[in-house]
Amino acid sequence: MKNLSCRLAGPRMPARFLFGLCLTILAMGVCFRADMAEAQEIMPYEFTVLPVGTNLALGYYAYGHNTDYSIARGPTFRNSGLETHVGIARFVHYDEIAGIRAGVQVFQVFGGLQDAKIGGQTLPNAFGAQNITLSAFFWPYINEDTKTAVIVVGFLNPPDRYL
Repeated sequence: MKNLSCRLAGPRMPARFLFGLCLTILAMGVCFRADMAEAQEIMPYEFTVLPVGTNLALGYYAYGHNTDYSIARGPTFRNSGLETHVGIARFVHYDEIAGIRAGVQVFQVFGGLQDAKIGGQTLPNAFGAQNITLSAFFWPYINEDTKTAVIVVGFLNPPDRYL
């Protein structure tokens, strides 16, 4: 298996500080009044158990092309379409707290919509980014022999328009 880890320059203190900071921010987020519920899509192998001290910098790209537009239980509009380009920049750090494997991650989703039209009516192109997402996770149960694990994950999307 290839070693996908890379160390931050200098001692491990900055990574531990980042880990503690993310956990603190997530804990504070729980104290604030919650708004609408949102779902977070998690893909297979997104939270693979990796060695303590592993740092990953990842990038993802997704492309989509639709050639029609329909409303649920309603009509389909001909001469419609949309192209989507979505990118994700993600940093993940794996660590251990009190003997329990854990980690933090930060990611940013950005992208654009182009060639959008509904029933021949052309819409303007758009590009933008969502708020930065902070996440902390830990595995209360890991079985290395059977490669099974239970993970607990929390996500926080603080408004970053003020940053």
